Amino acid sequence: MAPGSHALIGWWTANVVSLQKRDRLLVFLAGILADLDGLGLLFSTEAYLKYHHILCHNLFAGLICTALVALFAKDRKRCALLTILNWHLHLAADYFGSGGPPGTRPWVLPYLYPVVGSGLGEHFTGPEWYWNPWQWPLNAWPNLLITFLALIGWVYIAVRLNRTWFEFIWPAFDREVCKMLRKWFGSQGPDEWSESWSPGEGKVILKSYLVLCSFTVLACVVAASRTIQ
Repeated sequence: MAPGSHALIGWWTANVVSLQKRDRLLVFLAGILADLDGLGLLFSTEAYLKYHHILCHNLFAGLICTALVALFAKDRKRCALLTILNWHLHLAADYFGSGGPPGTRPWVLPYLYPVVGSGLGEHFTGPEWYWNPWQWPLNAWPNLLITFLALIGWVYIAVRLNRTWFEFIWPAFDREVCKMLRKWFGSQGPDEWSESWSPGEGKVILKSYLVLCSFTVLACVVAASRTIQ
């Protein structure tokens, strides 16, 4: 799945519960940092294909990220939980939505690397379930639908909670974007938004998010089981 889609999903995760700004940043970053292993593209296509989806797209990289978030976060328990969930949503999105053209082999996602599996790029070897038989191409409609729904969530957070991810780098611009979106969608005054969800709204959002995570895990297990005879 494209980095922008991962970022949208990560931003939603960072806003599922009420967190301080720094904690939101840490959880948000956990949704995109798995793609650090794709930075080889800055040097060559060969380096990208060799390291991407291997070095960071695994459980152990996620645990390292979770430990670092827990170290620097103020709300350590909730941030650690959201981080590991965010990391796994990233992996699941790529497990299903990062395929190449029809007829090509699915892109590997070595969940237990480096304990299980070895090699890099086209020379990587591991259990068959590392390659999802249901993986669809990067530009397939499911990815577009997921991105569209996540974008709606991004806009809703901006209108309802008065913030976007620009709060981390350009607060003034963030305020203007939120102001513009509230004008477009009919929410004008401060009395129509707050910094956190209402109790009832928060419960629905959190439960829906946990259901989504549970469904995602189940889908990955079912897809992996298709390769195990």
